[in-house]
Amino acid sequence: MVSLAPFFVANAAVLRVIRLLRIVSIMKFSRFSAAMREIGAALRERSYDLLVCATLALVLVLLGAAGLYWVEGDLQPEQFGSIPRALWWAVITLTTVGYGDAYPVTALGRLIGSAVAIGGVLLVALPTGIVAAAFSDAMQRRREAMARALEEMEGAGLE
Repeated sequence: MVSLAPFFVANAAVLRVIRLLRIVSIMKFSRFSAAMREIGAALRERSYDLLVCATLALVLVLLGAAGLYWVEGDLQPEQFGSIPRALWWAVITLTTVGYGDAYPVTALGRLIGSAVAIGGVLLVALPTGIVAAAFSDAMQRRREAMARALEEMEGAGLE
């Protein structure tokens, strides 16, 4: 019935809600997927490492924003005249979005901006590696458990 909705409803917002509901219904099947369970277990297993990465990102954002406020605040008060304004720039730079609406103009400001941008790339790579390693470890444990179970079956004559 939901797949016939576009023929009866012309409102785009209603169609988007219907599509969203279809995606949510598909996502319910993820609890039956062994891979999704393994990813969840990997995230729980490495939660401390991920928390350290998030803390490092927060420190980098705060230090970058404070540095730009200190260096560029008087020169560009509309972009860096307060810590919250500088925080916006730091978050956008750390996440490598870089809208271009605010950027440092002094050499020291550009040096701080470069450090925040490079730190952002590194801090995106860290959690990716942590989760990938945890998932790989979980899959290896699963393969070893399957191999042990097969050996037990062979030993018991249940081939």
